[in-house]
Order: sequence, then structure tokens, then C-alpha cells
Amino acid sequence: MFAPGDAFLLKADLDPDRRKFYFVASDPGQDPDNILLLPVSSWDKDKDQSCVLEVAECGECAFVTHKSYIAYNHAKILSTQHLSKLLKDGEVTRKQNVGPHILAKARQGALASQDIARKHRLLLSKQGLLSAP
Repeated sequence: MFAPGDAFLLKADLDPDRRKFYFVASDPGQDPDNILLLPVSSWDKDKDQSCVLEVAECGECAFVTHKSYIAYNHAKILSTQHLSKLLKDGEVTRKQNVGPHILAKARQGALASQDIARKHRLLLSKQGLLSAP
């Protein structure tokens, strides 16, 4: 039901009236109980620079309309069952999937990021989705 690159708008943790863009970085086929969702946020020079997304490189991704970055410190793990329920209940909205370039760049950034939780990096590593540059 879910695959790497699937993208969603989820309600923000601190502001339920706002939605935040997330995409699936892990492989739900390998571990449907642990789907890693990475958030895309507006770029800020004081935030994690491990994966900065420029509009020019994101032509495949309609969600990037200005310089952005992957906010690894706000990544989430949800199960297929939980994500399906959120979709059914209207708490999550499907968006255009991210392309393979952005997915690969985000995974590489996970290797460099000091902000990603150890369990999130370990999930990607166990699935063989991280490789040294």
C-alpha cells in the first residue's frame, strides 16, 4: 500500500491547523511496522544542512517551491496500519511522490546528519538503503 517516495501532508505536532510535508524514506515492503517519514521544511541557515533542496533540482517535486531542507530531527516512524488509519480519517493527505533523486539525496543526508535519531538511521541501514558516498 505504501512505497518509498510516497508523500503526504500530516498535521503539525504543535499546530493542528497546519500541515507539514513528509515522504516515505524507508521501504515499507521490508518493514511495514516501521515506515520512516522525513519532513521537508523551509531552509534556515541555522538548521541541519545535511540535505538542502534547491528548487532547480526539484523540478520533479511540486512541493519544493523555495529553498528547503530535510528536518531529520522531526522524522516520524509510523506503521502501515497507523498511516492507513490516518489517511482514512482525513488526518493525512496524499501528495505527489518525491522522485528518486530526492529520495537518494535524503538517504545520503541521513548518513551525515547529526540531527537524525539513531533508530531512524539504523532502520535505513538495516534495509540496505544507506551507502557511503
